[in-house]
Amino acid sequence: MTESAGTDLPLAGIRVLDLSRILAGPHCTMLLGDLGAEVIKVERPGVGDDTRTWGPPFAGGESAYYLCCNRNKKSITIDLKKPEGTELVRKLAAKSDVFLENFTPGLPRDFGLDYDTLKEINPRLIGLIGHSEGGTIASLAAARSPDVSYIVMMGSPGLPGVEYNYQYEESMGRALGLSEEAIAAKRAFQERVLNVVLHEKDYAIAEEKLRRIYQEFDPNISDMQEKTAVKRLLSPWFRFSVAHDPGDTLRAVKCPVLAITGEKDVHVPPDGNIEAIRHALETGGNRDYTVEELPGLNHFFQTAETGAPLEYGKIEETISPIVLELVGIWILEHVKGRG
Repeated sequence: MTESAGTDLPLAGIRVLDLSRILAGPHCTMLLGDLGAEVIKVERPGVGDDTRTWGPPFAGGESAYYLCCNRNKKSITIDLKKPEGTELVRKLAAKSDVFLENFTPGLPRDFGLDYDTLKEINPRLIGLIGHSEGGTIASLAAARSPDVSYIVMMGSPGLPGVEYNYQYEESMGRALGLSEEAIAAKRAFQERVLNVVLHEKDYAIAEEKLRRIYQEFDPNISDMQEKTAVKRLLSPWFRFSVAHDPGDTLRAVKCPVLAITGEKDVHVPPDGNIEAIRHALETGGNRDYTVEELPGLNHFFQTAETGAPLEYGKIEETISPIVLELVGIWILEHVKGRG
């Protein structure tokens, strides 16, 4: 893998210890490396990351998939099944600014690499970055734990759950070219659905009511589509998010907050959401927050013409360099001299 980028980049001087594998974690640390952080990737001896063998395509005998997600990193191998291996990781963690893993639940504790253990080794600040609903989760964690020292919310809702869900369906319907009549019909359907989700606590009764509502709205819906939709609607997270008002949580967040949204976001439109986030932080007495709407960007912070989902497959940009620089500089300003 290539060496970390130059010292003039926003995250130069930040060390990231990366124990993640495959895609989500490596993609995250790839972005940090692109911003100038020193990323140390820990892999299994003799095997490495699973994606080293994924292909075609291959480049110079190595998986192009692996090379893409692991650029700008330094790789070392450590056997975590051996006590001396986990001890070495703990020593590296003590000298790092960021520790990232995507182990299966429970495994970090088995290795002695869980949060409670590592915070004793390295009590530096913990920052959370969340996209869309991930920003909601970051704010919940920050409101409950003084260990969270900053959060970054990217394209996250600020409106109360029911209001946001109505907004989402209307915005997405227009982006997909639905008629105003169809959007109105969907709204009436959605009102019936959310009424059940909010007020019917018995799962079996709620499931039956929702199935009837779906069948009345679309007699041609397949059994699989219906079951999948109902299961999502009655999941604990969806029920919580519909009843949740992000403003109540954000008023309790006292750590620094960066909240950004794209002007062309049709999933979480700036209108209403960004004002709600700003108002909640202000009325809650937060003294260090930045809320910005970024022109020309979609929900995934890519430069876009319309922001509509049909456009996603035509965009080659992973994420706007403007966003990387903005987030990188903001984080660096809030970690310098801390720890």
